Amino acid sequence: MRERKMMYVLILIMITVCVVVSGIAVYLLYETSFEQQKERLVTSAQSQARLIEAIAKFDILHQEKYHHHYLYPADATLTQIIDAHKHYVGFGKTGEFALARRDGDNIVFLLRHRHSSFEKPKQMRFDSNLAEPMRLALSGKSGTVVGLDYRGMTVVAAYEPVAHLNLGIVAKIDLSEVRMPFLRAGAIVGVLAVLVVLLGVSLFLHISSSIIKTLEKRTFELEKINEELSRLALIVESSDDAIIAKTIDGIIVSWNKGAEKIYGYAETEVRGKPISILVPPDQSDEGLEILKKVKRGEPIDYYETTRQRKDGTIIDVSLTISSIKNKQREIVGISTIARDITDHKRTERALLKSEQRFRNLVENSLIGICIIKNNQIVYQNPEQERLYGPLPREPLFADRKNIHPDDVEKLKQFHQTVISGKVQAQDTDFRFYLQDNTKKTRTMKWVQCRAKIIDYQGEEAMLAHIMDVSRSKELERLLRIQDKMSSLGRVAAGIAHEIRNPLSGINIYLNTLEKIYDKRESLEKVKGILEKIQSASIKIEAVIRRVMDFSKPSEPKFVLTDINKPIKEALNLSEVSLRKRGIEIEKALASDLPLCQVDPNLIEQAILNLINNATEAMQSMRKGKKIEITSSIGKDCILMGVSDSGPGVPLSMKDQLVDPFYSTKSSGTGIGLSITNRIITDHGGSMDISESRWGGAEFRIALPIKKGIDDS
Repeated sequence: MRERKMMYVLILIMITVCVVVSGIAVYLLYETSFEQQKERLVTSAQSQARLIEAIAKFDILHQEKYHHHYLYPADATLTQIIDAHKHYVGFGKTGEFALARRDGDNIVFLLRHRHSSFEKPKQMRFDSNLAEPMRLALSGKSGTVVGLDYRGMTVVAAYEPVAHLNLGIVAKIDLSEVRMPFLRAGAIVGVLAVLVVLLGVSLFLHISSSIIKTLEKRTFELEKINEELSRLALIVESSDDAIIAKTIDGIIVSWNKGAEKIYGYAETEVRGKPISILVPPDQSDEGLEILKKVKRGEPIDYYETTRQRKDGTIIDVSLTISSIKNKQREIVGISTIARDITDHKRTERALLKSEQRFRNLVENSLIGICIIKNNQIVYQNPEQERLYGPLPREPLFADRKNIHPDDVEKLKQFHQTVISGKVQAQDTDFRFYLQDNTKKTRTMKWVQCRAKIIDYQGEEAMLAHIMDVSRSKELERLLRIQDKMSSLGRVAAGIAHEIRNPLSGINIYLNTLEKIYDKRESLEKVKGILEKIQSASIKIEAVIRRVMDFSKPSEPKFVLTDINKPIKEALNLSEVSLRKRGIEIEKALASDLPLCQVDPNLIEQAILNLINNATEAMQSMRKGKKIEITSSIGKDCILMGVSDSGPGVPLSMKDQLVDPFYSTKSSGTGIGLSITNRIITDHGGSMDISESRWGGAEFRIALPIKKGIDDS
């Protein structure tokens, strides 16, 4: 293809040369003819001028004898010239003689002869751009010029002044007429030259087409080979891998830039040397074994080993070794591609160590860890296996039959929240029954669970951490019982007072009944006394039942409740005790509160703890003791408040008050406020400590409406 293009360029050059040479030849002929034309015009103009001058001299000398009927001798001369021109055919198609004189600022044409036409041009101003040859002649000048005539046409003209008559004569011919033959001849010569060249090329192509095709084919093949070789050479030189060519005896003959970078040797340092210079001393047998395998025609696709750099450093490399064969399929050399994998091996070793560390952490963790993919457990650590048993088995979220009935819905919502991806991680606690197949018994366990979505082997999976908190839950339950007993102890005086008053009344009524019996009075009085005794007994029973309901251990049970009810129960238990201590109770309980999902006993315990805490805070005060209990509706929540007029809580102690076993009192256990805060948190609410309107402490509780521990 390239040769064909060059041939076309050569043809174009030949045509151009022929056209240029023909053009130059025509131009030279034109210049010669042009000069000859000018000489002919000069000769004509001058001969006409001299002839007119001779006739004019003759007419002046012989006017009376030959031209006595003319007023001026010049008129006779002009008449003779015009008459003579009538018998002269002229020259060329546009050849013309013109004779004129100057009349002031105008040129007046006296004669214009072109072939048989004698029509005179109109007079024109002397300072006009036209009639340039005539203006020069009338100015007394003689010569030739290429310029505009009176018509505005470009002409070649010879101009000459006519002495004695003050006339000017011009012999001219249109420039286009002079050029036309040469332009036509040039075009013909150019076309002929092109045709001759094309004919010659055609004959050449016809004769040499088979040779050209063969050359083109060979050239194309050579170009493809050169391109492929160049590409391969570029790849070899640009590769970061070491590409080395050796003889079958292991002598290095080719060494690329990658090899220089990896091994540290320049090509001039290793060319002609054995490949064994790269093999560590303790691996010399390995290099010989590789050469033997390649000589037998066995390729080595991937082989990891170590090699030695110029500075003695040992590096990790991967080798790909193959034989180099000639056309006869004989092995004539060996090709080696080596890649430095030192960093990769170092990273691999570090990764294995890191993986082993994490595996040790996971395998020895006291927290059960499992991975769930496609609703199947694909991994669990030993602690998880201890808790739930070996695989295969269902994930805990799907094993609903072993989940505590009160926690099934909560666990379902927890699972949906996790798989939705709305939160990064989700926490919950729940109860389940662990089956002991050997003893054929079931044991209830409390567990704390945290789950999140992760990418596991390119797919979405759930990572779950599960910790057995049964013991801590049991301790928490015992602490709550202890706290309840402590609260009951604080209000024991009030409870005793509530029981003592009805008992005193019963004793009085019994004495009265005895007297009535002795006096044999009417049965109506006996009936009235018995009714009063029964009423007092009912009061005692109600107090005992309330105390028993408050103090008995029970599992949390969330029901829709009017929040004012457990608040009033707590006030009933503590009201007598508060009055005996001189504490004024203020209540502001809203009557239109919506129902809230709570455990009434736990809320009662929380309010009673806050009342007891306020009572103890004011025990050193003699007057001004006040406690205010409030309830109201907030934004999507119900608000409760317990305020006192005591000394208040320092700002630095607010965060510590809810810590377990932290107390500002020497005789306190420090678990009351901690349990209260845990109760409120388990209900999905919050508790805040601030300053009351009397300067004491104010505990404000916010509980979500119709929400309980299931959503916490």
